[in-house]
Amino acid sequence: MADEQRRTALLSPLTAARMVWAMTGSFSKDPQSKRSPALTGSAVEDLRSRAEQDALERAYIGGALAAMDACLRNLDIIHKKRNRDFRENEQLRDAYFETVKDNLDFGNRAGDFLKSLPAVAIGGAGGLTLTQALGMTESGLWLWVFGLALAAAGYLVNLVVVRVMRRRKQMITILLDYEKGLYYERYLNRAAMLMTTLVADLDLIHAEVFGAGYPRISEQAELVLRSIIDGIRTEYCPWVHRHIRSGKVDPKLWPVCEAGDAAARRICPHWEEQPATPDEPARGGRV
Repeated sequence: MADEQRRTALLSPLTAARMVWAMTGSFSKDPQSKRSPALTGSAVEDLRSRAEQDALERAYIGGALAAMDACLRNLDIIHKKRNRDFRENEQLRDAYFETVKDNLDFGNRAGDFLKSLPAVAIGGAGGLTLTQALGMTESGLWLWVFGLALAAAGYLVNLVVVRVMRRRKQMITILLDYEKGLYYERYLNRAAMLMTTLVADLDLIHAEVFGAGYPRISEQAELVLRSIIDGIRTEYCPWVHRHIRSGKVDPKLWPVCEAGDAAARRICPHWEEQPATPDEPARGGRV
């Protein structure tokens, strides 16, 4: 029968949550990130070995490691979902980039074509020279005026199309960055939920084996999970979602939006008082 005075001396639920988060480094291709899972794997093997010396610890560690494996599996699934969202979003934006590039090419070609028409028109007039056009014939003067108008039109077409498309390209890049931030935040929220569930499961396993839940588990779990997750969240300005939707964000302001509350409060011309409720993420944005 379990001794109600005892609790595990090997693995608290909170330490288990930290270990699982460390093991998510195995999802990364970065060599530095893969060091934590290796170290954690050694710690797990040590726990298994030490638990063999006590029946209660053996039962608890067996259940705890199974729960940790299940949590890690779920974290792997949502991590892969996040990466797939990144790729699909990039493919969508790449297709949009191609449209912008085609429009830029069209602007350049249209401008070049219109600017070349004066030479075509004047050449077709029988080799009319500038002196002849200005001083000798009314038809020659008309050709030069017409040619200059076409050149001006070519310049304006090129100027307007190229400027509009370049700005659109910048905004597509901003939206891509913003949407990746949304996917990342969703991943962190789901990860926090999974680890909260893990802590609760381990507390139940602890209660079944040792006769009582782990002391002050809810309060401590909140602090631990906050320390794990909050430090790696994005630092967007609290108004970024609303301002993306309304088109107030532009290439000059985006670095301020990314810098967060403190920078936006001092610099952003669109700063408003902190909303009473968190602003909803945009489902898209003006491009």
